[in-house]
Amino acid sequence: MSIMNNPANEFENWLTTNEFTKPDNSSWEPGFDVDRQVVSIKIGPYSKLFLRPENFVKRFYHLVYPLNIEDWQYSKQITLYDDFCCLTIELNICFQATLKYVQKNSERLATINDHIKQTYAGVLDEVIDVELQTLKDTSWVQTGLDDLEKKIAWSISELLMVQAIQAQTLCRITANFAEFPDAQWGRDNVYLQVLQKTFEMTQQKNKELFRQQQALEQQALAEKQLQIEQVKETAELERQIQAQLAENKRLLLEDQEEQLVKQLAIEKRIHTEQVKHENALKEIALEAEIQLQEKQKARQRSAESRDLLEQLAHQAALEDKKTLFSGHSGVGKSALINALEPSQVLKTKELSGYHGVGMHTTTFAEMYDLPFGGSIIDTPGMREFGLVDISKQELSHYYPEMRRILHLCQFNNCQHTNEPGCAVKEAVEQELISVDRYISYCTILESIEDTDW
Repeated sequence: MSIMNNPANEFENWLTTNEFTKPDNSSWEPGFDVDRQVVSIKIGPYSKLFLRPENFVKRFYHLVYPLNIEDWQYSKQITLYDDFCCLTIELNICFQATLKYVQKNSERLATINDHIKQTYAGVLDEVIDVELQTLKDTSWVQTGLDDLEKKIAWSISELLMVQAIQAQTLCRITANFAEFPDAQWGRDNVYLQVLQKTFEMTQQKNKELFRQQQALEQQALAEKQLQIEQVKETAELERQIQAQLAENKRLLLEDQEEQLVKQLAIEKRIHTEQVKHENALKEIALEAEIQLQEKQKARQRSAESRDLLEQLAHQAALEDKKTLFSGHSGVGKSALINALEPSQVLKTKELSGYHGVGMHTTTFAEMYDLPFGGSIIDTPGMREFGLVDISKQELSHYYPEMRRILHLCQFNNCQHTNEPGCAVKEAVEQELISVDRYISYCTILESIEDTDW
């Protein structure tokens, strides 16, 4: 294109200033569904197609086919005006098959998108050819191709939607012109239109360049003034920052001083409370110690009173009577007499470290007079103690509490150990007979049984 050179390129660019046509306010939303899937059921003669619902559970007789969104790139070239003008039409068609279309073409379900391309490729050519008939009028050289791009995109989308195919089409048309020396001047009208538009665009470009140059000069001047203002503002801002830093430092020191005063006051208050708490603990401990001493004194007085009462009771039991103390060696007969009558002070020895009992001290029997009337006889200890001439059947008669209820036993020869219907055992369980007395009875009963007297 030696005659038109760069202006021709600018003219061609003007004709196709827009990229792929974007939907305007009158275009529809295709309503694509990226998760759209079709479920096929075929059992014998029965078959059915339906969209996969939510919470779908696949069974062995289900076949699931995705209905993907396809991006179809289509292009076509057409020459006009005895090859003086070449138009390149580029289509970007996004489409997705619907359930209705799939039901009509169920045999092509696995390759449904390829089927759509093969079926409607020829139809796209027809739509483009019909719409390009309007280019016979050369007025498009002045108005551009934007309206035609929108019309083609709209027609193709409408065509596919009518066929139950959701679609959205973007269209771009590029115009290229042949060089003027090779052109046939029988097409003067088109040539003049192109030359006129090229001249107008050149004039407009020169004006725009001059305006842009003036705007750049004004912008440079404004930038210098702005830089001067920025330097001034930066200096003032730096001064304000330094002043603010000094003020912040002063406030920080004052705050630290205030915090230190508060901390000292808190520490003083804590120390005072701690001293009070320690004094309170000391008072509580002192009161507890006093109360403990008072309790100990009270217990001591109570023990002394109890001992005195027991001594008086023992004296009353021994008054005007002759009492003989007898038992095994080392069990404390002499010590017991010393406790009843301290004035006698009979000889005793320490407990044996081997046996854990007292050691033999008294060697002969001796009687001591009591000041309140009566006398006590201390006897030497015995190594063995047992019953003589008492049978197992007679032993229970020597226990008064048992003797009173012997007739209530189920058996006359009851020994009150393992026999059923024993009144003595029932009395022990009811605490009418002391457990200690019953244990003593059982122990003596066993000794009679094991010893041959």
